[in-house]
Amino acid sequence: MLVMSARLDLGPERARYLRARPLHSVVFLLLLATVAAAEAPATRQSGFTRLTVANPMGGGAIQTVVWYPTTAPASLIKLGPFDLDVAINSEPEAGAHPFIVISHGTGGSNLGHHDTAIYLARHGFVVATPMHPGDNFQDTSAYGTDAQLFGRPRHVKAVLDAVVAHPVFGRVVDTARIGIVGMSAGGYTALVLVGGKPDFSKLGAYCREQPADPWVCGGRKSEAPPGVTDWALVRDPRIKSAVLLAPALGPAFDRAGLADVRVPIRLYRPEADEVLRHVRTTPSTCG
Repeated sequence: MLVMSARLDLGPERARYLRARPLHSVVFLLLLATVAAAEAPATRQSGFTRLTVANPMGGGAIQTVVWYPTTAPASLIKLGPFDLDVAINSEPEAGAHPFIVISHGTGGSNLGHHDTAIYLARHGFVVATPMHPGDNFQDTSAYGTDAQLFGRPRHVKAVLDAVVAHPVFGRVVDTARIGIVGMSAGGYTALVLVGGKPDFSKLGAYCREQPADPWVCGGRKSEAPPGVTDWALVRDPRIKSAVLLAPALGPAFDRAGLADVRVPIRLYRPEADEVLRHVRTTPSTCG
């Protein structure tokens, strides 16, 4: 496993700026370490198509947006608070393109990382952005439950299956070049998908030492999600690289839980993160 970490020693103002700025150029450079992409030609735009994917956990479907390279003309549309310069339901550019899934954080949406998705599509990537059922801006009912912790990686696997099997997008995806980007709970999701095995019993010890951590210790509904006996069930060997942006639930992963991670990872953790505080791992939590 190649793990590249970046500790960002930022003051409060710089940290806030980093959280607010688009991440597309950062993610693009990181993904270039494992998947090649061409320069963006002037005629290439980002396509935009919605997919509805069945939820393997039951309940509401996984509402997904696919962004992809196209030579069709783009136009500016407004969706919610976002202005998107895209070509809706256009024909994808021919060829075998690397494929990236972006997993949003708790309370996010399938449009929240639109800037990153559009940038990647214009540079030759097919990108899928699912909205995780029960863990999005409209519905957080799954937070801290099996439906979130085990369901999120299953959502991504279902989206991968759907895009690869799609009669249009399946023809333009290079299945040998698949990666994932995850923010916060999406970072946790990505880590599980590439072989990480969380041990939620470790959060008890962590919370006894760090009781003031509201996100890890204040909102959990159980220390062990029900029904999960084998995390290998959600590992997806199709994913060849991962970018983790401020991943959540870090204290649940010890050395043994990371032993099966065998793909390149790029990890970013802002020094002044006010939400995911993750203090340095202590002997009682690292194992």
